[in-house]
Amino acid sequence: MSFKNIIFKNQSPWGAPPGGGSNNGNGSGTRKEPPSLDDIIKNLYRILKPNGAIFIAVPNLNSYDANYYKSFWAAYDVPIHLWHFSKKTISLIFKKNKLRLVKTKPLIFDSFYVSLLSEKYKKNKAKYLKAFLIGLISNIVGIFSSRGHSSNIYIFKKDSF
Repeated sequence: MSFKNIIFKNQSPWGAPPGGGSNNGNGSGTRKEPPSLDDIIKNLYRILKPNGAIFIAVPNLNSYDANYYKSFWAAYDVPIHLWHFSKKTISLIFKKNKLRLVKTKPLIFDSFYVSLLSEKYKKNKAKYLKAFLIGLISNIVGIFSSRGHSSNIYIFKKDSF
């Protein structure tokens, strides 16, 4: 698999703000709410070159650590993560927008970091040891089960029609 045609743009995937994005201070280009997920994916598709790839790194709401920490799971940290996915849901959403999942790579160190933040939210005094253990268990479960890892990189390409 070659990723020679990856594009990097210096603009948001949903385009320039209204009015051409001028630098005046009137706030005319400010969005009051984020664009819809479908709009973002459609615009990513639009700017992607024919053999290009999109890399999306997101937390996995089906992971062991997500289930263990529940509402304390640090990856539920809105507004950093506006949407939360499982491998199945992210694949279906992108497929609906003519992008197919070609590869998934786990972010194995994320489980330790997210567990440490989650332990901090729980105000656990032994947070380092507990976070390490939960992160390790989460990675082991991610390797040997369909639940997946705490966070993953999903690589999508345009469907050929």
